[in-house]
Order: sequence, then structure tokens, then C-alpha cells
Amino acid sequence: MSTSVFLKIYPTTKTGDFFKGNSQVKAHKEWIEIQEYSHTFQQPITAATRSSDLAPSARCNHEPASFKKFNDNATDNLMKACWLGQCLDLTICIYRSLGDLTGPVGPNNKSLVINMERAYITEYNITPGAEEGGTEEIKVVYNYIQYAFAELDFAQGKLKSARQAVDWNWTTNEITAKLPSW
Repeated sequence: MSTSVFLKIYPTTKTGDFFKGNSQVKAHKEWIEIQEYSHTFQQPITAATRSSDLAPSARCNHEPASFKKFNDNATDNLMKACWLGQCLDLTICIYRSLGDLTGPVGPNNKSLVINMERAYITEYNITPGAEEGGTEEIKVVYNYIQYAFAELDFAQGKLKSARQAVDWNWTTNEITAKLPSW
């Protein structure tokens, strides 16, 4: 199943000043195209945990979000943001083709949107290469994150209309009830 991933990243609260990438997809013109995205959450539970029934003894650990992209027009802005410790907001949109649907990226196949606020680039790794001019691997930490999911209906070959969101706010140390933005 093919997936398309796009990133919009900008200085906190300055949506219009986003770092322009090379995407030519109409819905995400000049966004950054992502080749890989990963994010790990760890709940520190072990057999040696002193609480009863192996229950958590602490809150979940959020590892930095990590993504890989080809060098593009946003490369210099991302590098500078890392060097300066610039506060950023970002949105990642993930699209999936369903069944035989292989059409263009659009709202009918948007399956996941990730929003991060008050984020910082903690690691920036650039690897020159012959293919596509090289790649960049970037790690980001954040104060707020929201994952908004769309349910998949493979029998119908489309996304269900119900959207669910889960989020975490490090500032208030709680899950909030913020609704998805899409």
C-alpha cells in the first residue's frame, strides 16, 4: 500500500512563514516531502516494578520524533533552526491509497495528521549522496503533540468520516480534549 507524507514546519505562530520544500502536489504545494517518519513511546513497566499487577510507575516516555527527507529548498532553514534553537510548530499529513484507489493525494485518503507545537530540532544529520542530492535525518522534541486518525474502511476502499484524536501536553502534563484540526 503506497503512502505519501508531507511536512509543514514554521516558526511558532507564524503559519505563513513556513519553510518551503519542493512538493508539487496541489494540496501541499511547497511543503516538504518526507521519505520516512517514526516516533516511539515507551511505558517504563518491568517485572521488577514495585507497583501491583505490573502497573505503570511513571508516565510514558516520548522519544524525539524522527523523519528523513531528501535535500530540498527547506534544507538551509531547517539547519539554521537547529543551530539557533528556534521554536517551531509543525504539521505532518499522511495519505494512504486504499484498495485499488491510486488517485491523487486529497482529503478522501488522508489517514493521519500529526501536529506538534513549541518544538525544537534536537538533531540534524545531512548525508550527501548521488541519488536525489542526498538526505537529511531530523529529530524533533515538542511541548504539545496531537495524533488525529481517520478510520480505514478497506471493504469500501475509503476512509470513514469519523476522526479520532489523541494528544499530550508537556506543559500541563496531561492529555487534553483538543479536537483534530481536519
